Amino acid sequence: MRLTACACLCLLATFGARAAEGEASFGEIQKKIVSFTLENGLRVILYPRGDAPVISCVTCVKTGSVDEGAGSSGIAHQLEHLAFKGTPHIGTQDYAAEKKVLDEIDALYDKILLKQRSLLSTSKDALLTLLAKLSTGAGAEPEKLKATMAGLRAKWAKDGDVLADADFEELQTLVGAWAAKVLEAERFVVQNQYSNVIERAGGTRLNAFTSNDCTAYLVSLPANQLETWAALETDRFLNLVPRQLEKEKQVVLEERRMRTESQPFGRLYENFLTAAFRAHPYGVAVIGHRSDILNYTRANVLDFYRTHYTSRNTVVVIVGDLDVEKARAVLTSYFSKIPDTAAPVEPHTAEPPQDGERRVEVEYPAEPIVMAGYHIPERGHPDTPALKVLTELAAGGRSSRFYTALVKSKLALSAGAWIGPGERYPRLWIATTEPSEDSTPEKAEAALFEEIERLKSVPPTREELDRVLASYRMDVLRKLRKNLSLAIDLAEYEAISGGWRELFREIDAVAKVTPEQVTQVASKYLVRRNRTVARLVSTEPAETPEILGVPAAPPAQGEAKP
Repeated sequence: MRLTACACLCLLATFGARAAEGEASFGEIQKKIVSFTLENGLRVILYPRGDAPVISCVTCVKTGSVDEGAGSSGIAHQLEHLAFKGTPHIGTQDYAAEKKVLDEIDALYDKILLKQRSLLSTSKDALLTLLAKLSTGAGAEPEKLKATMAGLRAKWAKDGDVLADADFEELQTLVGAWAAKVLEAERFVVQNQYSNVIERAGGTRLNAFTSNDCTAYLVSLPANQLETWAALETDRFLNLVPRQLEKEKQVVLEERRMRTESQPFGRLYENFLTAAFRAHPYGVAVIGHRSDILNYTRANVLDFYRTHYTSRNTVVVIVGDLDVEKARAVLTSYFSKIPDTAAPVEPHTAEPPQDGERRVEVEYPAEPIVMAGYHIPERGHPDTPALKVLTELAAGGRSSRFYTALVKSKLALSAGAWIGPGERYPRLWIATTEPSEDSTPEKAEAALFEEIERLKSVPPTREELDRVLASYRMDVLRKLRKNLSLAIDLAEYEAISGGWRELFREIDAVAKVTPEQVTQVASKYLVRRNRTVARLVSTEPAETPEILGVPAAPPAQGEAKP
């Protein structure tokens, strides 16, 4: 007992010291941050720190899957891929000649799309699948293509889609000409030139991501390469060329296949979102629908780019060893070149309140999974800090309530909770569990809901709350000590949450959450009427189907995006 008491005293002393250190660190960070807005509306955040001569650079555009319209799902993510393909100055040997060929490809593709409108749905899929294959050069030889098209025609006829000879021959000619032009355009491409320039400048961790709410581009560089980065970044925000769109569709389709189509959790999650959101675009996964991916045109991509990649929709953050005044001058000089364009109109569709519990089952040859989601407000809502504490209490580590009740009791292999899918708009509090071999989905689900009921009736003890807050603050501190992760957080909060200071206000608000507030938000939101439940139902093992004829591995093409 004495040893336990001593251990508790040491833990509390350590927590107190770390909390004080955290508060000091959070305060110091805020004091050193410099932010300003250029005349064109683009926002810049600078945070000088560290002795190592390196900087982390993040450009965040307030556009994600939530900003896409019907028929364009996934286009924000597709554009993120294409942003690494270059401009008229990067990624090409002869842009004037390349552009001529790209224009010819687009004209032929428009004619093919016009012809395919008269086909049945299954025939359309087969035709677009063929185009996806041909973009890699596979089967593009005239005789092979002729045989493939003949096979397609026979299958279409069997399915009741009969084409007249003249219509079929015209379509076959268009497809052959399109495939030849796609291969011709490849001769002008300088593969990976953007990433190679960054690499030669000493850059590391070049990457990007697209979420429901935003798209971010990131890299770490030697401090003396800030101007190199600014020149490259400004160029692609002014002059992006969506070259190799045809191949990038293949890459995204493979990404979709690996993360959604052939992954039990991904497949369940996609169906779960669709059931949970009947109106709001959060109901569509970031990757997009495969039919939309196959139908993108260069004109679609450029229209989305010009609408959303605007000065007033963009935030630039630099963290690391920098001279603030020199950095301000460099960034102002380059990013002021972007025209002053208004930010796009925000999505206005609101998700209506649920009228009762919704349930969905997904059959798949895998072990069962249970997922439940409850509608909660957006990140800026006053209940968010308490919901964050609730999430940590429920599923934050091996001492959490879910782990103790479900995993330690051997009812489940895992149990978790998180908030998603986005931040800008009302979203979900999500709980999941995977039943163990000795349990069943019904037992695991019942145990999960029993623990959720306990969250409403049993407030966190002082010990639980201290553990949750200590873990939360240490996670935040650990993250903010890294230049790149801090830059990403500052950019995201500035872009989608009303300003970078909201990050630190939220940290302070979480620290002040009381046990009563935790049970209040649980009782307010975690109710049956507000719940969507999805189950992955096991079926007999089966071969993973080929997705629209796309091969199991992405085409070898030297993709610039890491």
